[in-house]
Amino acid sequence: IERETKLKSKELKTIDKCLCAAEYKKMIPIVLQLTSTSYDVENYFFVQLRKNKNIINWIDALLETSLFDSKEKLKPAIEKTTQNGGKSYRSVEWNGISIIAYILNNYDCSAITDKITIFLHNTLIDILSNPQKVTNFNAMFMLSKIISCMDNNVLGNELFEYIKLIFDDELDVFNEFFMELLSDKSKFFNWDASDISDVINILIDYFLGNITQHTNYIIAECVCNNIDFFCQHITNEKADFILNSVSKLEFDDPFMYPAVGSIECYKYDNSRQETKELILYILKNYFKNNCNNENKITFRTYFDNSSRTIQKLMVYAVSQHYELYKDLLYNSENNPFDAWYTYSDMYYLIEQNNMIISDIEREKLYGWIVNSNFGNKLSSESYISFLKYKIISLLGKYNKKYRQIAEEYNISAIEN
Repeated sequence: IERETKLKSKELKTIDKCLCAAEYKKMIPIVLQLTSTSYDVENYFFVQLRKNKNIINWIDALLETSLFDSKEKLKPAIEKTTQNGGKSYRSVEWNGISIIAYILNNYDCSAITDKITIFLHNTLIDILSNPQKVTNFNAMFMLSKIISCMDNNVLGNELFEYIKLIFDDELDVFNEFFMELLSDKSKFFNWDASDISDVINILIDYFLGNITQHTNYIIAECVCNNIDFFCQHITNEKADFILNSVSKLEFDDPFMYPAVGSIECYKYDNSRQETKELILYILKNYFKNNCNNENKITFRTYFDNSSRTIQKLMVYAVSQHYELYKDLLYNSENNPFDAWYTYSDMYYLIEQNNMIISDIEREKLYGWIVNSNFGNKLSSESYISFLKYKIISLLGKYNKKYRQIAEEYNISAIEN
């Protein structure tokens, strides 16, 4: 033991001298020889390299060596049997992939981007050829960090093959991959639109089959960090997007006008594979499962948005978390009933929260209703009266005053 300790001490001192050398390229053979003697020496080298001001040049010189070769360094997790007979797994550390993730997050790596791309490509080819390597959770986590730092999808179809592999074999790796890809530090949303869409399609397919508390957390992270991206993708929708997308799906609304259901009843049709519908599904889940004051600040900027879909989503958000978000509705400059496409969402909002709507809020809603033709100037007076009767009847469920008014509109609709 004493001899081995002295030997390692000598090797570590040599590593230090190499890292301090001005002509670092001449030190490469020595470093490779020393790091091959034991993992401890290799680990020491990479720890010290992180402190070296010449780190990018060193990695540039080492990227094509065995230290960064996945065939040699990337090992499957080691399986062990625990005392109670269960299974445990330990990932074998790969210093090479860890330091690539480190420099991409902390340094300008533009000078070695091409080499990093080749490193990524070779690593992914190796993983696809040896699927058991995805069990090395630590290495896969670092791989996710590296991919998310790239300015575009440099891996092409191989990226989608990798995503399919981890989806089928290692869901924990899959979850962490998307958490990293959709984080606020990721460059994913700078990628080509077609690649973004393809990745989101995969993500949604996963959500549809795996709605759990954890996947809802991923949705929350995804939307919270990139809400502008998601909203912009459905802000400039064609005028018929609501009709073609929302109204063609299943609804349980007690009343729909005109044939446009509420966001509450929106069900994503996986066979259609429309990106806007996928994003609408993401946003619906986000607004349903996440409410806090930080989100409220974000929602406020979208509440008077001109997009029909965004307006419906904002009303839906209030309906789901009425007490927290209701002031966004009542302080809005717009009458939410003036838009024909939000009628069913407002109907659902009142129905869902009828017991907790105060008399003052009820009066505000009533004022909006009676002063609106619901965005349809061509409808007959009897039809407008019928619409008012339906929704004022809801207000009257917990206030006798509005029951009487609703009945007056019902009579008017019948007479006209």
